[in-house]
Amino acid sequence: MTSTMAKTIILPVALRYQGEVAEDVNAVKAAGVDNAAQMELLKTLTSTISELQKASPRSTRLCIITATATRSVTPSTCAIMC
Repeated sequence: MTSTMAKTIILPVALRYQGEVAEDVNAVKAAGVDNAAQMELLKTLTSTISELQKASPRSTRLCIITATATRSVTPSTCAIMC
């Protein structure tokens, strides 16, 4: 169940958020402002989403990665779901 939820609900939300951050990174860069913080967030999101896509279905790690990627699930709530 967790794997299905991660791939059908959480992953699409995380990818959408990643796209929004990428747009913001480009907008800030185009404005000539330092975008190091946004760039770091984008790198973290990209790495986390990649790990989410590779995670095994019953992995506790999947829950932690999911919580990190979406920031909508706390690690303690995630532990209960797993």
